[in-house]
Amino acid sequence: MDKLKKRIIHSLCLITLGMGCFAMQGCVSAAFSSAKMFYNRQDYMEDYSDQIISIMASNRISRDPELQKNTNIAVATFKQRILLSGQAATPELRQEVINTVKKVPNIKLIVNYITIAPPASLVQQSQDSWITTKVRSKIIATNGINPKNYKVTTENNIVYLMGAAPKEQAEKVVKLAQDTTGVDKVVRLIYYVYYGTS
Repeated sequence: MDKLKKRIIHSLCLITLGMGCFAMQGCVSAAFSSAKMFYNRQDYMEDYSDQIISIMASNRISRDPELQKNTNIAVATFKQRILLSGQAATPELRQEVINTVKKVPNIKLIVNYITIAPPASLVQQSQDSWITTKVRSKIIATNGINPKNYKVTTENNIVYLMGAAPKEQAEKVVKLAQDTTGVDKVVRLIYYVYYGTS
């Protein structure tokens, strides 16, 4: 009888331990899932914020009749850092573009690559758009590269790469852009990130 009791008690202990391990596993899985959801949500909010900044900056520029007529400005935003590229007919108009964009909230940094020149022709703008499409397609199609880490803009056959990535990956992306037909120059606006090892 005592042996039977011991077996019953032993079996109950094993069942309880197993349930505890299962519950712990569930808690750990839930913790990792929650962390992943948090970072996905954070990425989404950053992307959304960048889009709003770009839209607001472009709208402010387009609402100014003189800027709309005498400039051709491309706006790209990555992690609240805004790139202005394109052409302005005079230095004064270029400064006016910068001053206009400064009024947009939540901008951490303005990077100015506006050249003093007449606005690019529609043919040139179409060519630039095609170059941007080709570079983006290469980035998406290449293994080991996260497209979310980069923004690509092209003006007058010059490709501007914004982003944050490990150095090796960033160098690969720069090479992809340099090897794209029609590209005259690649401007790197990528800051390197490093992942520690335990």
